[in-house]
Amino acid sequence: MRPFFLSLWGLLLVACGSKPQQTASEQITIDFDAPEPTRKIEKVVPLETNSESLYGRFFRVRTTDTRIFVQDMQQILVFDANGKYLSKVDRVGHGPQEYISLSHFWPTKDELYVVAGRSEKILVYSFSGQYLRSIDVGFQEDAIAVMEDYIASQSTYNEAGTLVVTDRDGKIRYETIAPILPITTFTISSLFPFTEANGQLYYFPDFASDIYTVGPDSSDVKRIHLDFGPHTVTAEYISTLGDWDDVDPDEQMAADHKVCFPSFFPSNRWWGMTFSLSGKEYTWYYDPATGAQRIASAEGTIAVKPIACATEQGFVASVDAARFLEEPEYAPYREDLDLDENDNAVLIFYTVE
Repeated sequence: MRPFFLSLWGLLLVACGSKPQQTASEQITIDFDAPEPTRKIEKVVPLETNSESLYGRFFRVRTTDTRIFVQDMQQILVFDANGKYLSKVDRVGHGPQEYISLSHFWPTKDELYVVAGRSEKILVYSFSGQYLRSIDVGFQEDAIAVMEDYIASQSTYNEAGTLVVTDRDGKIRYETIAPILPITTFTISSLFPFTEANGQLYYFPDFASDIYTVGPDSSDVKRIHLDFGPHTVTAEYISTLGDWDDVDPDEQMAADHKVCFPSFFPSNRWWGMTFSLSGKEYTWYYDPATGAQRIASAEGTIAVKPIACATEQGFVASVDAARFLEEPEYAPYREDLDLDENDNAVLIFYTVE
């Protein structure tokens, strides 16, 4: 199996069991000719660099009103809203309060819910790293979202389905089944399959051209289909790829001009998405209230402004310190910063017009 940071894909979602109607409640056709977005930088936040706050090359970022969280394979670092390092969850080991590696996490007001690799438990820690409790769910998870009265899990290891919704104690409420069999696909989860905006939880499964709304009941699951025209990934197309031990799916999808590596990040106004297609990196924005679209493309990953996560009003890009010190567009924000090219990333908080 290829390392998961080389592929942010997994399974399509179709419901059964306590079966919601999976008819598209909406279809959005991606307009590749939409105008480029106007981005307004609201603030720049360098993440403090010290011996305690270093992280691995592959990492994820989440933000709340008061905290910034950075997760790599073995720890979650906690920074305040200005980038000052505060604490970490670093409990690598074989004990009942520990984990070997981290898959995903979800922050609530004062707790971190952690998915450990190949575990059937959700581990809960305080922001300071103290173990609080565990939740037995009875299946292996890839990612979670913790809401007020339910927990949504992506589980590509669960034969009953990729989306499993439980109560806060881990008791299953409903689950769904994907039409792509594990033998023909790659059971690795996306960067952030669960995202939230305006109080609505969204699920964006891997190998999908569909976004799903999620709630405490199966009737809350609604499908929003994304139409990329001839570039759309379908279950039928995935099934033609054959044995993945013999086929590099990334190379094959690029050769077939199919959308690769999509990640979905909704804010309260705009939805944001990043994806690759035919050697270009795209950043797409959509206003669900008006139907307005914006799109930007660039050759390679350096020039594009990737979305690391969404805030309530906008988006966050994670920029390497060296790049932040070099690019002209960031020059007005460098004057008062004591920054070295080997420091932690700089987070760019921006809105879109």
